Amino acid sequence: MASPTPTLDLALISGPLQDPVPFLAQLRERNPIAWLPALDAWLVTRHEDVRQLFSERRLTTDPRVYAHYQAPSEPGADALEQM
Repeated sequence: MASPTPTLDLALISGPLQDPVPFLAQLRERNPIAWLPALDAWLVTRHEDVRQLFSERRLTTDPRVYAHYQAPSEPGADALEQM
């Protein structure tokens, strides 16, 4: 059984983040790679993890190369397919 995907609720950040350093340090310690559902994106906070991801040839921002890709059903959401 796969472990659940760690998620980060951006609503937990209340008010302007004057000094993001303590917040990011806490993320790196507790949840270094998390899914941000509000942004539909991953947040990777550790330098080594980012470096490894950028050197991974299988990683791409083009969803069409994913074997199980399904075009979005929402109008206008298929911007990549129009490129």
